[in-house]
Amino acid sequence: MATRNLSVEAPQRLAEALESFETTLEDGHETKDILKLLRVEVESLTADRERLQENLRAAEENARHLKQANKEVSDRINSAIKLIRAVMGQT
Repeated sequence: MATRNLSVEAPQRLAEALESFETTLEDGHETKDILKLLRVEVESLTADRERLQENLRAAEENARHLKQANKEVSDRINSAIKLIRAVMGQT
């Protein structure tokens, strides 16, 4: 009687084991697909970061130029005010 049960249970257990193995393989493929997608996303984010760093460097350089231009204009205005005061003081 035990032999009959084993002969009935063995194919079922084999089928379950095969199904479990197939599921594991499918999960492995899904994991590989997810990893590929993540790699693509990381590459995209890395490219974005590099682009943003370059934009930041350009903006910082532009800010330095604007600060220098502002100082030069301020100096010119102050010089003009002094000159106007000097001329007005003479007349």
